Amino acid sequence: MEITKVKMKQDHKTKIEYDLHPDFKPAKFFHTFMNPFIIKIINSVNSFMINKVKSNKEITIQNRKLMSKDGGFFNIKVIKPISKEKKMPCIIHFHGGGFMYKAYPLVLRHSIVYAKNIKCAVIMVDYRLSPKYPFPKGFEDCYKAFEWASSQPEFDSDRIVLSGESAGGALAAAVAQKARDIHGPKVCYQMLIYPVTDDSLNTKSMKTYLKAPIWTVNNNKIMWNRYLRHGDYNMKSYAAPLKAKSFKNLPSAYIEVAEFDCLRDEGIRYGQLLKEAGVDTEIRIVKGAMHGYDGFAYSKITKEQMQYRIKLLRSKLWKDKIGIS
Repeated sequence: MEITKVKMKQDHKTKIEYDLHPDFKPAKFFHTFMNPFIIKIINSVNSFMINKVKSNKEITIQNRKLMSKDGGFFNIKVIKPISKEKKMPCIIHFHGGGFMYKAYPLVLRHSIVYAKNIKCAVIMVDYRLSPKYPFPKGFEDCYKAFEWASSQPEFDSDRIVLSGESAGGALAAAVAQKARDIHGPKVCYQMLIYPVTDDSLNTKSMKTYLKAPIWTVNNNKIMWNRYLRHGDYNMKSYAAPLKAKSFKNLPSAYIEVAEFDCLRDEGIRYGQLLKEAGVDTEIRIVKGAMHGYDGFAYSKITKEQMQYRIKLLRSKLWKDKIGIS
């Protein structure tokens, strides 16, 4: 696959300005805070705003609490469209945020859009976060949520999709790997949006986009130091999915990456390894975009990507049962 050539403008102070699509120009003013105190405040605000969203005539939103492998508890949010379907297909979504941030309200908004337009349930997993709960705590929460959903009569266990953006993409890929490794429940499909897959930080994009908007290489280093501060417990591939010994017999995948993102090449490489292992995989590079472009909901590009994902997932979950528009 040919990677788009880097387009940069450089001034006399060696400050790099990426050739972002006009929709994303404001991104250069955005910064991802890594201070734990600030993250705690942001997480509290996000939780408050998300919990204000209630069920309506089109969808139901239920909050449930699950017990993880170590006996700790975590929450999930189940979004379902009003439907007469007895067994509904299901997307289990793991949000991004460097394994440190809770889901932003926009993640819930997107989940509702998916539920309404795909005619499926969406489970948002509020997994435990680092640095208080480093690997493998959050990952174990995510796998437990997947096991739980697969056992519930309200969901069709043959039509379960694992989805995640950024760090959530790492969690989705890792859950798929563990399900394969231990012969766990079936995964129908995996959708990984600008995913984290590698803790090596040695790809070309990692060396090129040091200070790209939203997510920098320094952010990435801090993220891994906090997430793996107690080590990987000999489960490195469940933390960094690119480290898997084999990519065979994993579920088919859609991988979407941003052109100007330090994580770009590790997402592409993960998709290439899936393809080489015989896994049906689509890799899509979003031109002119940076990490976290989903947060710019007004953008034409973001809207187009949402529509593309909806059409794709409808085709995977419903096949010929409903029309694809």
